[in-house]
This record gives sequence, structure tokens and C-alpha cells, in this order.
Amino acid sequence: MARFRDVYRNYVAVEHSRVVGLISLVFYKTLLHEGGTALINELVVSGSERGRGIGTQLVKAGIAAARECGMDEIEVGTERGNRDARRFYKHIGFNLEYVLFGMEF
Repeated sequence: MARFRDVYRNYVAVEHSRVVGLISLVFYKTLLHEGGTALINELVVSGSERGRGIGTQLVKAGIAAARECGMDEIEVGTERGNRDARRFYKHIGFNLEYVLFGMEF
């Protein structure tokens, strides 16, 4: 992914030489957003480290990277039943805008 920095960005949170979280972003262009859209593909924080602001810091890093790359927006999807994730994203300023359909193979 390092070869495709205009499409993918990954950031990790490290404490005491231990990875405690990561965010993976995908940047893509659409007809509706001239600058493009950043998608949070994955946000993971170690269960024992949750509630300490690590996820918020990672999302802020993702937003900064998206702005730096000229993106118009940032999006994220989560499973409907993942209430903790939905509450987290709403708390840090995300709005419920779309309904995402999925199909697993």
C-alpha cells in the first residue's frame, strides 16, 4: 500500500512499543465530490485500550490526511448492530447520511 499513497493510508497508535490501534483509509473519486471521498476502511483499537481517546486521535489523523489530499468528505460504515461504533462516530461528529447495503460471499 505504500506504493499507492494517493489511494491508501494507514496509521497506527503505538504505546510502549506496542500497537494499540490502527486506522486504514481509502481515497477515491466520485462524480458528486470533485475532490474525492475518504473512506475509513478499518478502525481498530485494542479492547483493553478503549475509552482512552485512541480511536478519536486516529480518526482525527484520518481527517487531517483526507484534507491534506484534497478530499471533500470522509465516510465510515459499521454493522447495524454495532451500537458502540455508531455511538462513537456520532460522538465525534459523524452524521447518519446513507444506508449501506452489503452482500457477503
